[in-house]
Amino acid sequence: MYQTGEDIWLVQEFCEGGELLDRIQQKEKFSEPEACFVFLQMVNAINYCHLNKVCHRDVKPDNFMFSDNQPDALLKLIDFGLSRDFLKLEKEQAKTIRM
Repeated sequence: MYQTGEDIWLVQEFCEGGELLDRIQQKEKFSEPEACFVFLQMVNAINYCHLNKVCHRDVKPDNFMFSDNQPDALLKLIDFGLSRDFLKLEKEQAKTIRM
């Protein structure tokens, strides 16, 4: 993201492989190695967020995109609209508990 004057520009990666949900519906069934490959990428993405003190809060198949249409395409976690950093989340929870 960058700003020029009054304009804010958001630059995003193009993931032509589509959503994980669509791939699940198309394939109907994943082999065990395919499922392991996809699941490992999902867990690694969530772990990366947590290591950087970010809680995604909307993990679902719609929010994972494949980088391309290849069977071994990388999976990307998207849509951080509901995410919070852990420190901000802890402060919000502390306010709620005090009230």
